[in-house]
Amino acid sequence: MVFSMKKQSGILPIFKVTLCVAVLFTCSAWSFVLREKPGSCAYTKALNQRDEGNYSEAIKQLELALSQAENDTLRGDVMTDLGILYLRQRGEVMDKYQVARNKAKGIALLEKARLLENRKAILILGDIYLKGESVPVDIAKAKALLEIVRNTSGAAAMLLAGIEQDTEKAEELRQQAIALFQRDARDGDVGSMMELGDLYQKNGIVQKNDVEAENWYRRAIAGGNADASMRLAMLWQASGGHSKEDIFSLKRDAAEHDVPDAMLDVAFAYVNGDGTEKNLHEADAWITEMLRVRPDRAAAMAHRFAEIQEEGDEYTKIKLKWNTLAAEQGVPEAMVWLAEAYNMGYAVPQDVQVANGWYVKAAEAGNGKAQYQLGMAYARGTGVEKDREKARTWLLKAKDNGYPLAMQLLDAPQPEVPVPATHNAVPVQ
Repeated sequence: MVFSMKKQSGILPIFKVTLCVAVLFTCSAWSFVLREKPGSCAYTKALNQRDEGNYSEAIKQLELALSQAENDTLRGDVMTDLGILYLRQRGEVMDKYQVARNKAKGIALLEKARLLENRKAILILGDIYLKGESVPVDIAKAKALLEIVRNTSGAAAMLLAGIEQDTEKAEELRQQAIALFQRDARDGDVGSMMELGDLYQKNGIVQKNDVEAENWYRRAIAGGNADASMRLAMLWQASGGHSKEDIFSLKRDAAEHDVPDAMLDVAFAYVNGDGTEKNLHEADAWITEMLRVRPDRAAAMAHRFAEIQEEGDEYTKIKLKWNTLAAEQGVPEAMVWLAEAYNMGYAVPQDVQVANGWYVKAAEAGNGKAQYQLGMAYARGTGVEKDREKARTWLLKAKDNGYPLAMQLLDAPQPEVPVPATHNAVPVQ
């Protein structure tokens, strides 16, 4: 049986129902006792929906909270979180939002929150203008925004250090950033713990220290950050001294919380038996789940998974499934795989014409191997009518692409296929 991607237990459904009831009760109770503004209850519900992965519902609740907010602080917080959701591009977490992207609306909401002096919105806008995400790059505007929050935000100070031309000032900003990250991490800020883990894991701004990096990643894990599990797994993998089973366990934990790279690594671990038993059905299920989370990576990841070297009927079916998906989404290498499968009758009924159709698509996408195979098909009349001119055209493109067999063929003293006189590098026949 293919496993469920989310941790399940006998008490979890009851816990979720209890949690939902508690949230509703808490909102109602506190609104009554403290006369809390109605928008804050919708905001609480929105954050819960977001954390549960119900992003469309989160947006609905945020829109409701915005319409009900009666003070600028709450209004700025809601606008900021809503703007981030509409942008959908603030790191990997945002890539899984199954809602319509609306960059213009996202930027507009963040700008409105900035006018309300929301510091999170100011930081995000500074980062966006610095990197040119959804807007043209504007270093001056980015710098002005980041300066507003640099004394309270390690991220802002670090971004400013990256664009500061004065070496001494840049170093001062980096040290300020580290101090702010340490302060916020001690106060329980998980994002700052992650920043410190990353800093100590690399050898650059601070001296590399795997012990410190692990310490901060562990604290981030305790704080509920799933990415930290993957980071710690990669740290262990690079440094050695830890079992494959322990590394797999960390990656599996991250994968169960929708960390895409962890999901991919877990899939391949099941393919290769790396830290766990081989299980193709588990691997296939993890890839399927990862593509739900990151549909933008579907083509590339499907093809990568389809490159598994194992043989056998089960593996063949999996390769056909994922190469077909990747080919249909425009991956030339997957198109070539399908062309060869149809050409040889591997995993599919043999059909030379279908094979040539995939070779054409891959060749037009610039794949040298497909261009060579298509050229030879036209030269020999395999599945198509012989056409020496088309054969020469595709073989020359394959050669120009550096495909070895095409280069070997056309650079021979007596090429098997004549080439146009305009191609001076090859003798004319």
